[in-house]
Amino acid sequence: ETVLKSEDCIVDIRSSHEERELMEAVFSPEHLTLRGNAEWALGIVTGNNARFVLDSPDVEAEPLWLGKDLYRFVAGKPAKYIRFQPEAFQQVAPTWKYRAVEKLVYRFISNELIFAYDDKQTLVLNSANVLIPRLEGYSIKSVLAFLNSQLFQFVFRRRFQAIKVLKGDVEKMPFPRISTVVDQELSRLVDVILRELIDLKEDGSF
Repeated sequence: ETVLKSEDCIVDIRSSHEERELMEAVFSPEHLTLRGNAEWALGIVTGNNARFVLDSPDVEAEPLWLGKDLYRFVAGKPAKYIRFQPEAFQQVAPTWKYRAVEKLVYRFISNELIFAYDDKQTLVLNSANVLIPRLEGYSIKSVLAFLNSQLFQFVFRRRFQAIKVLKGDVEKMPFPRISTVVDQELSRLVDVILRELIDLKEDGSF
């Protein structure tokens, strides 16, 4: 029955009865998804990294995040820099998506969901992508909390069994309807996590 309800007709025969029941409990109730409720952007494809991607900053270059720079909730110190010349790159998203006041960035090559928060308008290379959620009743930080949660990790691994975090898969993740109070509390908790992790980053811990 669970298989028939799945639009992908996917079942993991390795799952226990308890795990299948959990998946049913997650997907059966009314829920929201990011399909049609988000803006997405691929990271920059320069077409010539040797020319455009720098190992150290100069006066015209700015930080550039790679997928490996991203951790859950925050990004580490950027390993690379770039002079932003969108007309010269092979592939680039509309600039406003990179420069959004708030956005989420995530690892593309990964068998886990690893999403970080950015409010510094940071650029990303094509090993990382951009998500700007517009989910009813959710702040961007509440979306971040769910995407990094153990429950969503379990659902992602069991349902998609992927080595890449594809837009189409993330769009199917089930966000429960939450109250304004829950949304505010999740945002508050994410703020606490962000402050603690940013302090660790500034101390050089990662």
